[in-house]
Amino acid sequence: MKNTLFGLLLALILSSFHTLADSPPLTANPELAEHEKYTGSWYGYITMPNAELLLIVTLEHSDNQWSGTFMLPSQSATGMPLENFSVSGNQLAFSTPQGSRFEGQLDDNQRLQGTFTQGTVQRAVNLGRDVIDPNATITLSSRWGNIDVETFASGLVRPWGLDFLDNGRILVTELPGRLRIVEADGSLGAPIAGVPAVNQINPAGLFDVVLAPDFATSQRIYLSFAKPDAAGGNAASTSIAHARLADGALHDFTEIFSAYPKVPGWHYGGRMVFSADGQYLFLGLGDRGDQLMQSQELGSHTGTLIRIHPDGSVPADNPFIHTAGALPEIYSYGHRNIQGLGIQPGTNRLWATEHGPQGGDEVNIPEPGKNYGWPIITHGEEYGGGEVPLAVGFKKEGMEQPVWHWTPSIGVSGMTFYQGEPFPAWQGNILAVGLRDRNVARLEIDGDRVIHQENLQLNDRIREVKVGPDGFVYLLTDEQGNGKILRLRPAQPQG
Repeated sequence: MKNTLFGLLLALILSSFHTLADSPPLTANPELAEHEKYTGSWYGYITMPNAELLLIVTLEHSDNQWSGTFMLPSQSATGMPLENFSVSGNQLAFSTPQGSRFEGQLDDNQRLQGTFTQGTVQRAVNLGRDVIDPNATITLSSRWGNIDVETFASGLVRPWGLDFLDNGRILVTELPGRLRIVEADGSLGAPIAGVPAVNQINPAGLFDVVLAPDFATSQRIYLSFAKPDAAGGNAASTSIAHARLADGALHDFTEIFSAYPKVPGWHYGGRMVFSADGQYLFLGLGDRGDQLMQSQELGSHTGTLIRIHPDGSVPADNPFIHTAGALPEIYSYGHRNIQGLGIQPGTNRLWATEHGPQGGDEVNIPEPGKNYGWPIITHGEEYGGGEVPLAVGFKKEGMEQPVWHWTPSIGVSGMTFYQGEPFPAWQGNILAVGLRDRNVARLEIDGDRVIHQENLQLNDRIREVKVGPDGFVYLLTDEQGNGKILRLRPAQPQG
């Protein structure tokens, strides 16, 4: 009897070993394999209006739950969580919190292909496993040779203005109200103390920074900013102040100009430049968005270019200083929203780029006392189509024509004249940058005429452009999540 029981037990044990040996390993479980192939990160580009934006999708599976993120590095430093997953075979679907739905499939090469749909808008994507670095150097082809576009610094929030310190350092503003020094190795310094409070509505904030002509001895810098109304609310005005930069802080902060009137709105202008001799400071101002006709009224700084001395006093030869009812700081008027100012080498004349409506971005040569027409004349139209209210066409007697205009708009912002050794064929050219078209427009000049344009296409909205002491071209990208300082230099030999 005992032998019989022992035999039965031995047979049961041997049978169990046989069953375990014949079972597939856990990693071969079809359900787990499905999860593994959909786990990880995919990189690629999504087509948006006027741009191809880097997209990173990351998916995870844990505790029988799917999760993931949807990230546009140019828009945010963190990813948006994904939800409402559906996974079946090679088919995958999920939603973003904003209501966009992705439906697609994973192909045999592990590429994630499909379409994001939101309302009636569909955007196709084709994402791969190869990592794409948003800060990687890219190479552009141009008329005069290839150009490397490298990331000098990153991690900024909507950088707006910059100027160059010694030893390769850069002073840069961020729209939310921060001023930083970027070191020669591209590392970001801590925010500088003593920066004024700024209005951040529509969008506004800390705009430009320029060094005083005597900075080497005075250490003085100039800031333009949206000064909030002391009584609170949304009203603000574009203002200028100077201060002494020392020991990581601003000292002796002194406001020298504030635009009148202080109103709610947008289109602040804010770009500054000193004259070639350092005797005058120019500031471009916008029409504040819904104050269009004030651009034609000399009793308002709205839609004007102002000229003051570095201490804020009014030059005795300003064109309207003896005009009854006119504000004495006004140099020219009829501007929509000046975003770029530059002094032409050789002539020392002031040139400006002006952000138009839908079409009609302009290059002008502002002259004292002249009227540049907004909103009475324009080459643009209302956003969405239709004539600009109050506009009578392209021309009117007594109003100046632009030297150049972009129709359709590039969303023009900053400008500068090129002078330097690295790009000898660019001497005297205008470099103007586009927010909408994400580009650098290189304009060749003959006297007062633009005779040729070359477009250098980038992937980021470009806010400002300046030429560094090294002759390289520095750009600011208008990004919320990962604002950068880009540097353009002749392409380096490979290998």
